[in-house]
Amino acid sequence: MINYDDVLIKNDPLYPDLMKAFNIVKDFIIDNKLIIVGGMALDYALKLKGSGIYDENELPDYDLLSPDSYQDSIKLGIELCKSKMENVSIIRGYHIPTTRVRVENVGVADLSYCPKSVYDELNTIMYEGFRLIHPYYQLIDQHNAFAYPYRKPQWGGNVNVWKKYDERIKLVLEFFPLPNKGLCDDTFPKEYRIKIADVAGLCIAGYSAHPFYYNEVDVDGNELILKMFKDEVILFSNTFSETVKSFEKKYKSKAVFYNAYLSKFPKSAKIKTPDYTFIIMENDTDYVSATTYKIKNNEFCIISVNWTLSYYLFIEEFYGYKLLQTSRGIKMLDDEDANKIVCISENVATPITYYGVNNLHPSLIFSRLQFENTANVASLVPKNLYPKLETNCDVSGEFLYDSEYYKIDGKKINSNK
Repeated sequence: MINYDDVLIKNDPLYPDLMKAFNIVKDFIIDNKLIIVGGMALDYALKLKGSGIYDENELPDYDLLSPDSYQDSIKLGIELCKSKMENVSIIRGYHIPTTRVRVENVGVADLSYCPKSVYDELNTIMYEGFRLIHPYYQLIDQHNAFAYPYRKPQWGGNVNVWKKYDERIKLVLEFFPLPNKGLCDDTFPKEYRIKIADVAGLCIAGYSAHPFYYNEVDVDGNELILKMFKDEVILFSNTFSETVKSFEKKYKSKAVFYNAYLSKFPKSAKIKTPDYTFIIMENDTDYVSATTYKIKNNEFCIISVNWTLSYYLFIEEFYGYKLLQTSRGIKMLDDEDANKIVCISENVATPITYYGVNNLHPSLIFSRLQFENTANVASLVPKNLYPKLETNCDVSGEFLYDSEYYKIDGKKINSNK
């Protein structure tokens, strides 16, 4: 595929100066041990496996993470000036925490801020002196793009990158298959009772959304009966402050607030109750893919499975490896049909198929999300949104915006009178 921007730049009289600038940027990245993210990170990671997504002759596109991005941008600009580069400029990037360093109005590096406490914990791999974010970490962003179709409206929304991200997810899982040895809990999911009134008008996510994906939800009077792997109920609210105050008053419990985690997870508030913890997530200015339910005149939503996958991946990337170090009594067995691998602990045997790949992710939280007949991840995106948006957003061609697999609207929920 022809990259017309590259053709234009390579035939520009300034091309030699730009290549000189890119070499300076390359040395700066390596010397300062900055982390490359985005397409370049994935391309370099795949090149370690003999593959890639970019042509060898394409100009670099350096997207970087730094615990001090503003100062690093200035330092890089100074290095370029010392090398007699002309028309060096530093401007704000597309995103608020990003600065762009340019030479002759051509971006040579985008540096995004990442808190040092997070930066030091990021899982990276090496390629020719570069530190690359691990491809598993990028899956978080890719699944988020499917969960939030209307983000980045200046580029026509995330829908425009679905095809690209679907292809990249397949490449990651082909060349970086999820581990076949992993962690299993020694307990089955526990049963929790959630008041229907508590979720009315909100969007259920994470562990608490998990039972809905399998239609394993019962109703007893005015309560939902959910079998969950963890005692937390995640609820998205488009009236965040009011919802938090309401829960504080109802449960006589003071909320603990958490800032948004980079661009991956929104601001949240944690409210403890005797039986479980509510995590209220801010969704005041966003639209997330979700499926609508109505039980006893109470309407609520179940978040797209893509958001839950991104949440599980986040937990795995930052906490899974630590859990593996402390796990005991775990062994692996091949299933008799040789099509699946099962994880055996004292009480649990859990097969998994994730994105058409038969293997076991190192955590039980992934073990029951089986999408064996899924052609691509976009087909797991429900058509509705939370909060509701009166807009028809059709996705043409191969991307099925409302697949048969995920069409759970109207499925019967058992009701115990």
